[in-house]
Amino acid sequence: MGENRYYKKNRKRILLYKRDYYKKNRKKILEKAKKHYQENKNKIKKGRRAYWKKYYDKNKIKVLEKNKKYNKENKEKYSKYRKKWVKNNREKVNEYARERYKKYPEKQKALRQKYEKSEKGRVKIKERQKQKKYKEYQSSYWKTEKGKIKNKIRGHKRRLLTKNTINTLTENDIKIIQNRDKKCVYCGRDKNLTFEHITPLNKRGENSFLNGVMACESCNKSKRDRDVFGWCKLKGYNVPKIIIDNLKNLELNTHGGKNVKSKTS
Repeated sequence: MGENRYYKKNRKRILLYKRDYYKKNRKKILEKAKKHYQENKNKIKKGRRAYWKKYYDKNKIKVLEKNKKYNKENKEKYSKYRKKWVKNNREKVNEYARERYKKYPEKQKALRQKYEKSEKGRVKIKERQKQKKYKEYQSSYWKTEKGKIKNKIRGHKRRLLTKNTINTLTENDIKIIQNRDKKCVYCGRDKNLTFEHITPLNKRGENSFLNGVMACESCNKSKRDRDVFGWCKLKGYNVPKIIIDNLKNLELNTHGGKNVKSKTS
């Protein structure tokens, strides 16, 4: 009781003293806080989660209303952040969707039917149907005589390109790259992975370990023979770290450096 009275009487003086002390010893205080956080990281995170869970349970309606207001006022900001988060956490989103579908199958079916009836849903369904038809057409075309001749010509052109460039890629190198890049380097998908040249062969790119990464079929096809940095900007992807490292190592090699393989290998 005595402490509370003292604090009430001398509140301004105490606050001014605390501010002055913080200004003088800011670095020390921040270092101590960082050390404490690193030592007790899991405990602090658990405590925060538990606190916010309790707060959410008590003030659920209030929190939801606040969130709705904020989302309406900052609609563009929120949509950009959401798209970025979904791109970076594709696996989490898919897992959550699967779990939700298992828990509430009827609800999810009803939502899907509603979406398919909407304009966006119709457009997407048409696009999927077109893609299916195109794939079927492609598979049937390469079996025809014209397709076989075209495929031979493409193979011949490819061989000529690899002959004219530095060709040091081995089967062992490809296995190392496949073990290293178990997902698409650009979008993070783990299906239909193909070998991709960072700098294309028709733009004096090497057929070597440092010039190779694994990319999904759709990313590989859309990139074609474009520059990596320009294509990533168009798609809204961050240029992967491994590509930047490999390009630096390639530059070192061309300027007389040793043949350095990627750190991840």
